[in-house]
Formats: sequence, structure tokens, C-alpha cells
Amino acid sequence: MAIDMKAHEIQTAEQMIRAIRGLWDARSIKRLREWLGDIETEEEYYRLMRLADEADLYNYSNLLATHAYKRFGTLRPFAWHCGRLLENGRSLEAEEKMLGRLQGAAASTYKVEELASAHQLLVRVFCQLNRLPEAKEQLAKIEHVRGVRMARFDRLLLHAQRGMGQSRTRAEKGAGRGVE
Repeated sequence: MAIDMKAHEIQTAEQMIRAIRGLWDARSIKRLREWLGDIETEEEYYRLMRLADEADLYNYSNLLATHAYKRFGTLRPFAWHCGRLLENGRSLEAEEKMLGRLQGAAASTYKVEELASAHQLLVRVFCQLNRLPEAKEQLAKIEHVRGVRMARFDRLLLHAQRGMGQSRTRAEKGAGRGVE
């Protein structure tokens, strides 16, 4: 049941699932590399990643993010890859990689949206690690790069505190149940 659907033909999550099944049925690394090679732009990778996420196929969106950053070498797909690390609980690794990437290069080597994407990732990392002063610094960098005022930091802080409070509440409820 090999379905030979090209990446640019995929428009829905269902089509994404069928394409992945077709790749599995082919059982060929060569075929997978050809399929990935047919993806021409970062935008196409991003669209396919969103479709994979919509279908709860996170491992495949991780594959696409990693392949995009290795193929294009630009900051935006690299930020996607680091975002996947963050989502998989590897926030320190995401921070280390992104800061390392930004540290050696001048801001003029990147596009505005690439830099903004990188700093947004670092905001998420620092909020997750409860390092809010550093998150605030990254937010200021986003404002500087884009030249516009972003959402107020106190809202970001409130959002981060609510997220931590919810996870604490869930953990406390789980601890209260115990084994009987």
C-alpha cells in the first residue's frame, strides 16, 4: 500500500499520515531521503511540521525540524530544532545550543525574524527554568530587534507563574492519592 505523495502535495493532517504510512511501507532510507530532498523551502518544512503536530505526530515534526536546520543552516530552522528540545524536557540543551549559535555571530548576519525567533525561544527556555530576569532580557532583545514594543513583561510573568502553579497543583493532587 505504498502511497507516493510528494511533500508539496500534502495539505491536510490526514494526507500527512498517508504519506508517512507510504514511506513506512517502502521501508527505504533512500526513499525517505528523496522525499525530504523534494522539500524546497523552510516555509514548506514549517507547514509540514504544523501538519504533523496537528496529527499528534511529534516524532515526525522533530525529524522535519532537525532535517530543516541541517539542510538550510539558517537560524530559523535551528530555533525550531531547539524548540523541539525544549518541548522534550531538554531545556538546558536548547539554551546552550541557541546561546552558542548567537554568541559568535553579529546580529547583522541574521534576518530580523530569525533573530526574533531565536530570542523568543530563549524567553520560553528561561520561563520554563524559572529564570525570569533572563527572560525579561530576551524580551527586551526582541523589542530591540523588531523595533516594536512587545507584550508587557508582567503579563509574561503572570503567565509563567500560572503555569508553575498548575503543574504544582497537579503534582500535589497526584502525591495525595498515594498507593493503598
